[in-house]
Amino acid sequence: MRRNEKRAGSTPAGPPPDLAGLAEKAKAAAQALEVQRAAFKEEMKAEEELLRRVVETVRPALPAIVTRASGGFRGALVATESGAALYLLEDGGFVEVSGARVGWRAFPDLPSVLLDWDPEVIIGSLAALVEAQLTGRGPSTADARARAAKLNEVAKLLGEG
Repeated sequence: MRRNEKRAGSTPAGPPPDLAGLAEKAKAAAQALEVQRAAFKEEMKAEEELLRRVVETVRPALPAIVTRASGGFRGALVATESGAALYLLEDGGFVEVSGARVGWRAFPDLPSVLLDWDPEVIIGSLAALVEAQLTGRGPSTADARARAAKLNEVAKLLGEG
């Protein structure tokens, strides 16, 4: 209803608002917002620190878990969402590859990664990739050692030349 129209009967919004204490309530709402913003900022810093520590922890294993991606770089696939993929590179940086654009997007720092990607997914993927390397390399290592032993035996049969 416009200001200059006459009101007929009760208002559709219900009884008139209680304006007593409105200033105090507005101040309390503003303070609650500030407290919430501080909590979100604290949460973001904690996520950033955890991800930084996880990346540093897995850094020695990066050569084992990275693969050559179609974009021409070497990285470990750590998250996917809506046609985009996030990779951790051998140097500890992150890049995003998306079918929506040509090439890839490098993230300048961890806070920028966390604006778009869930740290729990990244950390879970890194843990799974490291674990897979521990269990997956055993058989091929044993095969390589057995073959090396056989080849050394054959070489001994030929004598020293």
